[in-house]
Amino acid sequence: LALDEVSSNLDEFEKETKGAAQALEDKLAAAIGHIEEAQVNTSTQLDVLDDRLDEEIDRAKRVEGELQSANEAARAKQEEEAASVRAEMTKTTGHVQETLETLKKDVQSKLEDAKEEAQSTQKEAIDRIESLQKQLLEDLEATKGALREEVKTAQNEIKN
Repeated sequence: LALDEVSSNLDEFEKETKGAAQALEDKLAAAIGHIEEAQVNTSTQLDVLDDRLDEEIDRAKRVEGELQSANEAARAKQEEEAASVRAEMTKTTGHVQETLETLKKDVQSKLEDAKEEAQSTQKEAIDRIESLQKQLLEDLEATKGALREEVKTAQNEIKN
C-alpha cells in the first residue's frame, strides 16, 4: 500500500513537473514572440525611416537640379538680375543643405532610439525568462525535497 502511494506520488510529481515544464515552455514561447514582434516593429520603423531618408535625398536632388536650371537661366539675363538670382539660389541651397542635415540627424537619432528600445525590450524579456526559470527550478527542488521526505517516511513505515 505504501509503495502504491509512493508510486502514485511519483506519478503525480511527474505530471506536475511536465505541467511546469510546459508552462515554462509556453512562457518562453510568449517571450520569444514578444522579442520577435519588437524586432519586426524595430525593423519596420527602420525601413520607414530609411524610405523617408531616400525620399528626402531624392527631393534634395530634384531641388538641386531645379537650382541648376535656374542658374543657367539667370546667366542669360542681365548682370544685375543674374547677381540677384545667384544670391537667392545660394540662400536656398544653404537652406536645403541645412534641412538635409537636420533630416539626417533626425533619422540617425530615431534609428539609435529604435535600436536602444529593441535592446531594452530584449534584455527585459531575457531577464523575465531567467527569473521564471529560477522560480521553476526552486519550485521543482522544493517538490523533490517533499517527495523524498514522503519516500523516507514510507520506507520507515515499511521497515516498522
